[in-house]
Amino acid sequence: MPLASAPDHSTDETTKESVRVYTKAEVKAHDKSDDCWVVIHGSVYDVTDFLESHPGGPEVISTISGGNVTEDFEEIGHSDEARRQAKAHRIGVLEGHEESQGIPMNSELGTNAGVISMGVLPVILIAGVAYLAYHVMSSS
Repeated sequence: MPLASAPDHSTDETTKESVRVYTKAEVKAHDKSDDCWVVIHGSVYDVTDFLESHPGGPEVISTISGGNVTEDFEEIGHSDEARRQAKAHRIGVLEGHEESQGIPMNSELGTNAGVISMGVLPVILIAGVAYLAYHVMSSS
């Protein structure tokens, strides 16, 4: 009887270390709060130990675990600090995404989440409302 083959690995060019490649079925098997994996931008993260400290609460992640949560992750507008913290939980890449380097920073995506998180957006909104109010009042 032949022995089972070793898991596929690819090389992470930035660290020259072997990176584990997971299938969708393998990730799907980790969809519980005590065994919680997610896929973000093609990388696989074991976030089991992070659930309780997640700022949005553990259920935010545990209810969508076992699959690709990239869209959910990006819709929230996570800060660059959150993106850096995620690196500690990266355990590999999803099959077909062997080139994935993990979660890109906001500057790499061209998003303005950093500006919004600094509180600039409310100031801009208030200034806009004040400007409109001034023009409405002065035209009366």
